[in-house]
Amino acid sequence: MKKLDFYLLFIFCHLTIQIGQTQSYPPADDCLGGPIYPSLASLLGTLGPTTYSNPNGPSPLCPGSGVPLNTGWYSFAAQGGTVNFVLTFSNCNVNSSGVQFGIYQDCDFSNPLICPTQCYSSGTYSFVLGLEKCRVYNLFINGCNSDVCNVQLSATGPIGPCNLEIYEFINYDNDHNLEACVGVEKDFFVAPGSGEKFEWTIDGVIVGGDQHKMKHKFLQSGNFEICVSVYRLSAGGIRYGTPDKECSIVHVFTPEDQAGADRFLCYEQTYPKPYNWHGVSITTNGVYRASFTAPWGCKYDSVVRFIVLDKPEPKKIYHIGTTPNNYYVNPKGILIKDCNKAYEYEYLIPGACKQYLEVHQFLPSFKGILEPVCKNDNKLYYQPKIENNSCQSEEAYLVYTYYLKDLLHPNAPIIKSDKLLEVREKSTYSFFMDVDVYFGPEVKRYGMNLVWILLMSHYIYLTVVKIFKLKTYSSISMLRPQLLVPGDLNPDRECLTLIK
Repeated sequence: MKKLDFYLLFIFCHLTIQIGQTQSYPPADDCLGGPIYPSLASLLGTLGPTTYSNPNGPSPLCPGSGVPLNTGWYSFAAQGGTVNFVLTFSNCNVNSSGVQFGIYQDCDFSNPLICPTQCYSSGTYSFVLGLEKCRVYNLFINGCNSDVCNVQLSATGPIGPCNLEIYEFINYDNDHNLEACVGVEKDFFVAPGSGEKFEWTIDGVIVGGDQHKMKHKFLQSGNFEICVSVYRLSAGGIRYGTPDKECSIVHVFTPEDQAGADRFLCYEQTYPKPYNWHGVSITTNGVYRASFTAPWGCKYDSVVRFIVLDKPEPKKIYHIGTTPNNYYVNPKGILIKDCNKAYEYEYLIPGACKQYLEVHQFLPSFKGILEPVCKNDNKLYYQPKIENNSCQSEEAYLVYTYYLKDLLHPNAPIIKSDKLLEVREKSTYSFFMDVDVYFGPEVKRYGMNLVWILLMSHYIYLTVVKIFKLKTYSSISMLRPQLLVPGDLNPDRECLTLIK
């Protein structure tokens, strides 16, 4: 994160500055345990070995030469870049043997960056090193034969502090507002660094480890400040570097049931298979629960009352066919040939539940014969015998009306009855009938011609004739011609001889 002070330091530290300091800095006794100066600039000044015996250092001090006697250590964190070093030696006040110096990185004595083998008691020594950003460099000064001298350090180039950065917001949340749930462990993280360590705090209390991510469980609700700062550890375990810091507010919630609005389910949504609501099967009315997890980790129950609607009462349709094969045709163009039972189908209205239709069919089919009847009133009657073979899903109410028409005497009145037909004189008649079909709310009338009746002498012939349409076409089974002998019809032959 770019802070104002970082920008100022950045500009300042990139100036090429020649600094000659008069301030003196005491040396540390060893490489790993000594303090780490935050920058090379903060170390510029007068340095030197220890004034007492301190053989803490590699032996030899430099490859092939040098014995640690009173070795002093100065460690600093580098800004990074190419730096020009100048060491000026003076005031060797013990034995004028001078001092030996060298620079290591991270107290790794296997590979010195610079380490002259001779001792210096006066004059200057200049050298150039390319320093890595935020690496620790270790300068040692050792008195040859335990000599003690002043060493003036000056440098030019990028000699500012090691500025550490956190490159992303916590959990990549740029509004710095996070959510968590009481009792649920939550992950917090920033972008990983390159060798950096991280310190996490919640309301100022250190929590978690030293990695770029950590887990934390809040035990109570409320708002908490979580912060993370970055640092580095030296080879000796000492923190160093100018840290960066990121903070956010964590809003911690206590999980509660969430009541949803009532929901209505259509009959077909629960039958024949139950309705699946987030793994909960629903078939009847009731209050149901389903568990959910919020994006911030809270587990809660959604509570909803489901109302399962009954199957709608089917709307009844009554179809009266005109012929035995005049079946009902559903909206898909399919003939419904099973007319002995009600046929149900469904249809959709946009935005509503399925609706149902129940179709009842009546497909006409009749057989008819005439039977002579003699009564005690000395008159001749014929009684129609009608056999109803119609296909129907429920009982229809039928009303029959019978007619005899005199074909030899066109002006003669038509004989009409709903029961017996009285024949008053010998002639040729046409027999026909009407059938009024009452089927549900529907009514339809069928008219049909059945037989010719020929009356001659004492013999009566009934001959089937071709059916023709009168009002509504209907199919009638054909009858074979038959000879009716008066003596075979009724013991009362007297009524047959009345016809002149």
